[in-house]
Amino acid sequence: MKHSIVGGFSSELNWADSTLDSFSARLDAQIQQAYTKLEARKLRRAQAAKAKPSDQIQNIVDDRKIPYLVHFTPVVNLASILRLGILSRSGLQGISYCQPDQSFHPGSWERWISCSVSYPNYKMLYSKLMTMPASQTGGGWVILLLSPDLLWEQHCVFTATNSTVEGRELFSDPARYGTAQAFERLFAGEGWRIGIPESYTTDPQAEVLIHEEISTRYISGIVPGAGVDLAYLKRLTNMPIRSDLDLFNGRCDSTIWRGYRLDPHSLIRVSC
Repeated sequence: MKHSIVGGFSSELNWADSTLDSFSARLDAQIQQAYTKLEARKLRRAQAAKAKPSDQIQNIVDDRKIPYLVHFTPVVNLASILRLGILSRSGLQGISYCQPDQSFHPGSWERWISCSVSYPNYKMLYSKLMTMPASQTGGGWVILLLSPDLLWEQHCVFTATNSTVEGRELFSDPARYGTAQAFERLFAGEGWRIGIPESYTTDPQAEVLIHEEISTRYISGIVPGAGVDLAYLKRLTNMPIRSDLDLFNGRCDSTIWRGYRLDPHSLIRVSC
């Protein structure tokens, strides 16, 4: 009987040793995997630091899986856009078009085209939807989906909130506002990135401003708003037409930004 108890105890010890060994092996494997990922991340950062600015921006786009830039416009402007591309206000001189922003301030902005990353500036879009009747817009609004290749193939400047906050300094200091670091700041302020995809800017009013024109080759699709005549769009172009009315609504974090914006210098949320 005594021998049986000792033998049983010995078997339990062997089982415990085996379990500990197995646990230790799994833990070592997990630590090694985490270390490998950390080293790979360090290597990517080191490579990015050595890369030319255009490659650095492309790396950010790839890492964040940014699908497109967006630009919204009245339907009445679409025919000329599909023929000439998206033009800045200075480029539209002599061309008949619907001007969405009647409060536009002349100056440096006239040579730049405002776009957003992955999701429209719904605050601005909503104000246009509410103030411009269908008779003025030609039957509603469309959102144009643009290739992110624009970010490294064309002259761009980046601002972490509405461009009017930064003012004309945006356009006078491209060495500061046109870099990969400036683009990365659009996604800064981790504490305010609540429930949004990696591809979204932190502040929904963050802007990418593109100089002078956007060629039609960068337009990858059209998203019509409510009430837009789809038959008209299909007659106008063979370009993909995507149904996604959610893009005309507020972002999933809209309550966080009601009455607030991101300070572009401190990168904290401030009232506006």
